Amino acid sequence: MSNNNIPPTAPPQPPTPVKNSTDQASVSETLTAYANSPLPALVFSGSLFASPLIRPSNVKLSNLTYPNNLSVGLFGAFTGLGAFLAFDSDPVNGAGVTSAWSFMYLLINGRKSIVNFSIYPKYLSSLALINTAVYGGLFFGIIGDDSSKQNPGPPLSA
Repeated sequence: MSNNNIPPTAPPQPPTPVKNSTDQASVSETLTAYANSPLPALVFSGSLFASPLIRPSNVKLSNLTYPNNLSVGLFGAFTGLGAFLAFDSDPVNGAGVTSAWSFMYLLINGRKSIVNFSIYPKYLSSLALINTAVYGGLFFGIIGDDSSKQNPGPPLSA
């Protein structure tokens, strides 16, 4: 006795592989998203502007480890300018400004932050290093796709 009303069953499908978050394409997409975003530059700029409030009251310790007010104002302003450029639909030039000023911050304040025992200067130097790497990668064409580059316009006629 057979039952003809039961439809034949299809063989079970293998599960679709889950994309690993450490794949090369995923890392590249994440770095491109961060490089086109003004958020990392704004975090660094805001952290710089907050450093006079966090700086200890001991003048000698403060001068040896934390950036001075001139550094805070100068580097915070230009990093904020780079964030504004990235926000204002110019991510490549914003990346260039942010990476250059973050690298200069590392040159001037990086050694002071490494040799001391304070956490906040190390945090600022880490943010500067991340901004230099991510935004510099976008500016020099190491990361990012062609859609993040600006249209150079029509070719010049001879």
